[in-house]
Amino acid sequence: MYGDDNLSTFGGIWGWNMDPNILHAKMIIEAADAVLVGAGRQLDTAEGVNFMSADMAFLENFEDFHSNYGIGNLSEGITFPFLTDSTHWAFMSKLAHMLYFGATPSKIMLNLARLFANKDYFIVTNSICGHFELVGFDPNRVYETSGSVLGMQCTRGCHNKIYPVGDMVEQMVQQQDDCFVPEELLPVCPVCGGPMRLNLEGMFFVQGTDDEVKQKEFLSFNGRIQNKKLAIIEIGIGQVDIGARMPLMKIATTKTDADYIAVGGNMQNAPSEIEDRFVKIRDNDIERAIRMML
Repeated sequence: MYGDDNLSTFGGIWGWNMDPNILHAKMIIEAADAVLVGAGRQLDTAEGVNFMSADMAFLENFEDFHSNYGIGNLSEGITFPFLTDSTHWAFMSKLAHMLYFGATPSKIMLNLARLFANKDYFIVTNSICGHFELVGFDPNRVYETSGSVLGMQCTRGCHNKIYPVGDMVEQMVQQQDDCFVPEELLPVCPVCGGPMRLNLEGMFFVQGTDDEVKQKEFLSFNGRIQNKKLAIIEIGIGQVDIGARMPLMKIATTKTDADYIAVGGNMQNAPSEIEDRFVKIRDNDIERAIRMML
């Protein structure tokens, strides 16, 4: 692992104990031709999206579901066994509106777009928020392992096409009343006539045709980087986000000139195969760490 000692005095300039490895990471990214990014749910939290808390944002958007159904946070609502499609879509449309359609880009995501500007890239993320797309990253280069609020699928899984939710979400948000969406707004599978759901990891989750496109793009990216300088960056990957780390580690162990940067998350020490190329950012403030790498 890269050493910390040479730059340890820089923290005093900024008024806190700055992690000197931030400067190592900054130089690695600047020198890279391409970046492979893995993002976990700690990145959502750093942006201010908390799936496990009844915070102000949750109560402002879901006070009716909190009062009527006792739902205490976003995760509970996503998995709640609503009895009708009308109530299910009332919650899910508000979720999609809060996370994407009514959201503005966070400072972190804007800074990531700046950090990776003019680089070839591919992104693997467990986030369902669509925030990489929100700041202009190509959707075909963002593989969302747990699905996204931007797409919906047939609940019966009769086929694997993922359909964009489009303007439907905003219509549902505007026209719902007392946790119910008008029946005429409920989406129906165009193949079997069954109900539709957001394409989110869970009981009805399917790997869609969009995923096949993204897998082909990942293979293409892997081919393009063989003779290029690659930086691998994981951001906020914890124990529940291992799916976002696996492709990064696979590339890191086969491409032996690629540096591996870990920002936040639970990986404190590198596997022996990449130990001499591993940079751990110990600053727990992900937003600050990303900003300091610009």
